[in-house]
Amino acid sequence: LWSDASGSLAMVARQLGNVPGMSATTKFASLGMGAMNDNGQVSFIAFLQGTGINATNDACVFTTSAASPGSPMTLVARRGTFINGLSGPTYRVFNAPAINNAGDIAFMGTIDGAGTGTFSNIFKRAATTGNTIGLIRTGLWSAPLPANTVWGMYGSPVMGGNGQMAFLATINGPSVTQDNDIALYTADSSGVRMVAREGSAAPGMSSAVFSSFMTPAINNRGQLLFTATVAGPGITPANNTAAFTYDPALGLKKLVRTGETVSVNGANKAVTELRFSGYAGGQDGRASGISPTGNFAVLAKFLDGSAILTGQVQTSSTIVAAAQ
Repeated sequence: LWSDASGSLAMVARQLGNVPGMSATTKFASLGMGAMNDNGQVSFIAFLQGTGINATNDACVFTTSAASPGSPMTLVARRGTFINGLSGPTYRVFNAPAINNAGDIAFMGTIDGAGTGTFSNIFKRAATTGNTIGLIRTGLWSAPLPANTVWGMYGSPVMGGNGQMAFLATINGPSVTQDNDIALYTADSSGVRMVAREGSAAPGMSSAVFSSFMTPAINNRGQLLFTATVAGPGITPANNTAAFTYDPALGLKKLVRTGETVSVNGANKAVTELRFSGYAGGQDGRASGISPTGNFAVLAKFLDGSAILTGQVQTSSTIVAAAQ
């Protein structure tokens, strides 16, 4: 695993290399997905091998403490170890972590424990305390749904600069069907909020409901950019995808939908496809379709070309850039 954060290419970790803070016989067996913040800190998944290492304790999440080569490495979580904030259960499996400039780390993982079975969870490690806690857990009540409706499985979270997270989750309960069992959530210090749910009304479109979601991009204001498919009367594969923004104060706003026309250099063109840079927090080294100040960019494709649609979340204005 390499990083160029210090200005030159430097090795962060190496297969069969020594694992900082562990015995000399413990080595990195393989290295997985990672993320890097603007300060050069890297968080990544790794598997271990060596004396005493087996399938019950071989998976880990690590983070480096600085951009300089050889900087101290911290163990964030390890399979088979207990979890801060939960009584009894232990970590089992991890997905790719997210990181922000404060050094906070968020990741999806499963847990095991006597009497608990195997559950999916969203975890967060606060850089200020070093503690990793389970924030959201399979089988718990899912606000603002009825008490007998609970969270199911989760997607990997994205995390903004102030620690806000966004993630997709399935929902289980007696009134839940395959048409309304996935929702998009945000979470911050004030709690968890549902942004949109399959089967719920999609703004800016008459009689349309959400059908599926792409993992969003989030910024340090907790604003989101994402695309979703919709369903309803008159909706076909040619016009069932739309781009949306979300603001904690302003709520959801539709930007553009396939099948609609936009003006490009004075010519009206029908949108056939929408793409954006999602699964990003703005401070994790990943390309993001939304800036820290709420500016957004969406790629719109037409039969004869494409254009970048730009605008601002607060004003919800959309400007069409020159055709590509």
